[in-house]
Amino acid sequence: MMSSKIFQPLVAMRFHPKVWLFVRWGLFLTILFGVTGFPAIAMVSLMVTAMILAFFRDPLRVSPDIPGVILSPADGMLMEIQEEAEPPAELGLSGKWKKIGIFLAPWDVHINRFPVEGRVEKRVYKEGKFAHVATTNSRPENERLSLLIALPSKEQMVCVQIAGFLARRIVCDAEPEEILMAGQKYGIICFGSRVDLYVRPHVMIWAKEGQRMIGGESILGVLPETPELD
Repeated sequence: MMSSKIFQPLVAMRFHPKVWLFVRWGLFLTILFGVTGFPAIAMVSLMVTAMILAFFRDPLRVSPDIPGVILSPADGMLMEIQEEAEPPAELGLSGKWKKIGIFLAPWDVHINRFPVEGRVEKRVYKEGKFAHVATTNSRPENERLSLLIALPSKEQMVCVQIAGFLARRIVCDAEPEEILMAGQKYGIICFGSRVDLYVRPHVMIWAKEGQRMIGGESILGVLPETPELD
């Protein structure tokens, strides 16, 4: 007799609520082809639906309770660390910034998490292209959504969701003036994509290029000071 433990991971798996906007059509086509006598097509439809379901999985994450650390905002490969970079022009920021670029492959978890405790100071969406983002270039012409974050230290940080070749929808639930905690879920990029983080030059980065990141758990670096947020 097959043990029920085999099915426990499937039953326990959580998914982002947006999944049903995509999966319902796959399930409909699977049932339609199945009952009308096209089992092979129904099986293909079911497999594609299962792949889409995997894109929206929302596994449990436990963020480290260490004051001042910067957590990875996404799962994926740390593609680049630039010592001098310019954040998205639409934010109107000046000065020197350090950029950390994380690429999310189609098989990665696509839930995005807040990298630090902070207040959403500005949220700006920019339409654009859907070029490939698995390079050291953040593709400034791509569709993106940028958050300017006010830190407890009164400094700022920028987190940018960037649509890639497969991504066609950016979801961001964080609103201006909202305070979020480090590791808190705030959005999702549907399918392959990229998340860039901009910090000030004096922020110490611990992670290295080529390192695999786990959103909300992997530590990217540390802030110089961490007073209470007003």
